[in-house]
Amino acid sequence: MQERTFKKFISILAVVIIAVTAFAVFFPTSYAKYKGKDEFAVTVHLNYIMFRYTGGEQSVVLQPGYYYIESWGGNGGAGGAAGSSEEGNGGAGGVVQKKEGLFRLTEATTLYIYVGSAGGIGGGGSGNNNPGAGGNNGSSYGSGGTGGRGFSQAIVLAWTYYSGDGGGGGAATFVSTVSDNISNSLICSDGGGGGGGAHSTNNTSNANGGNGGNGSNGGSGGGSSPGGSSGGNGGGGGVGNNGGVNGTAGTLAKGGNGGSGQTGSGTTGPGGGGGGGGGGYTMSGGGGAGGRSGAGANSHAGGGGGGGASYIATQATNVNGYTLPANGKPATVDGVTVGSNGAVIITFVGP
Repeated sequence: MQERTFKKFISILAVVIIAVTAFAVFFPTSYAKYKGKDEFAVTVHLNYIMFRYTGGEQSVVLQPGYYYIESWGGNGGAGGAAGSSEEGNGGAGGVVQKKEGLFRLTEATTLYIYVGSAGGIGGGGSGNNNPGAGGNNGSSYGSGGTGGRGFSQAIVLAWTYYSGDGGGGGAATFVSTVSDNISNSLICSDGGGGGGGAHSTNNTSNANGGNGGNGSNGGSGGGSSPGGSSGGNGGGGGVGNNGGVNGTAGTLAKGGNGGSGQTGSGTTGPGGGGGGGGGGYTMSGGGGAGGRSGAGANSHAGGGGGGGASYIATQATNVNGYTLPANGKPATVDGVTVGSNGAVIITFVGP
């Protein structure tokens, strides 16, 4: 009787050992610390984990194997509308594209995840003064630039002039092997440039703000253009140009700030604010130029901020022919809407 009981115990123990071993192979990540803890802002599944923006560092320990990382930075904020009955429209914020790659880890590795938020929306005309704030990611690197101020209202002769504020640049999202160090990233997704602020008078002289960029190499802010036509979109290289006040250049730490529009005086109306540059890897986007003041149709809308630079480290060769995921940006993580903020999905594809 005792011998039969012992054999039954050994059989049950063997089944338990096999089950635990299989779980360790197919679920090789230290996810336990995330379960039931909303502050980590993750959704855990059997073979993948999703991260959303929290404003702070998040981390996960991965065991050896092949992992596919999909990453989105924060979008740029829209520029402010002019705010009159003959409104010019604020420029659209840059919408970033997914960056993705396959990586092989040969030992247990801690990854540090910084998810970027979207840039703030620029304030409209008619007395507002609310440039869009730059997005952030909880790191010392890759935040978005602040939008430029549009001097909101000025009475010039019989006309009322309005100008919107620039939108903020979105923050970069990156996944690094070193805490708070973008240079050791496996992948970095750029932030979108902020849209430029619009300009309008209460006649038919309107100017739309330039759209924010979403470059892969770090773009400059666009210049501004006269009333009746749009401000320049985020472009490539350097700082904002052709406006009354240039935006600043992007740096490793953050996107450039949008230039402020010039104030109106005498017979000149105020210019719209430039969009902030998006955060990026070694180079963030430059801020858009603020619109210069001018009379009537010679007033300018703000230029769009440039998109930040992206980066993907050397990828592993898929020698085993693993099926790689092709996910879209998640709509929610832990029941929280992602919206224009960034996100990260890390998928275990094989040992």
